[in-house]
Amino acid sequence: MITLLGLLLVTACGEDKTSANGAIDLSWAIGGSTCGTAGINLVEVSIYDTKRIYSSMTVACQLGEIQIPNIPAGSYSLRIDGIQQSNALPVYEGNVAKVSVQSNTVTVVPRVYLAEKPGAIDLTWRFDNGSLCTFSGVDTIDVSVWDIHSNRVWRESLPCDPLMARSEAEENEPTRALYGTAKGIVIEGLYAGSYTVHALGMMQEEGEPIWWAREQQVIVQHANLTPVDLVLLPCDENSICL
Repeated sequence: MITLLGLLLVTACGEDKTSANGAIDLSWAIGGSTCGTAGINLVEVSIYDTKRIYSSMTVACQLGEIQIPNIPAGSYSLRIDGIQQSNALPVYEGNVAKVSVQSNTVTVVPRVYLAEKPGAIDLTWRFDNGSLCTFSGVDTIDVSVWDIHSNRVWRESLPCDPLMARSEAEENEPTRALYGTAKGIVIEGLYAGSYTVHALGMMQEEGEPIWWAREQQVIVQHANLTPVDLVLLPCDENSICL
């Protein structure tokens, strides 16, 4: 009776819009270990494209596999975060890029092995005189992160306005939205160690730096979100405005 009723409903309401969607079969394991040994209780599976997170779900790690239904045809990336009960942030992760989903087809993804998750920085900025971006003549903030070997490991130019900056940053990298506790811009994928965060406030018309800030010895730890609040100062002869 239930099956017949379902058929009648589909017939009465028109074509089932989800019937042309595809699905993904996904499995995972902890690299060289097990969920129990690593203390991973849950995994959060996220599906996203270049613009947004399409779907996110949380299941028991020991389940080891799931099928994700009703996914529109297209190309996606997958991320699996391993969560310990004692830690608010995920401590393991695995990623798969360019997963192609086709209509009425189940796409089988090779097993994903989760590894220890790198750390991240939660970046905010402000002006030392308390003024807003517009009154400071700043349109863009150009941020760089340098490791202890003077290698620039991250760079991004974002709107000076914090709300606009966060919105654009999450458009550039949708997985940033997974950090629900972040107050600013999330800089992901940083291995444990010491970093220098450098920012330049760029003039609205000429595009020259007129404000700057630097925070040295920023210690990033595995699977942790490190807050960094930069205080921008006017550029002068003693500034590093390069």
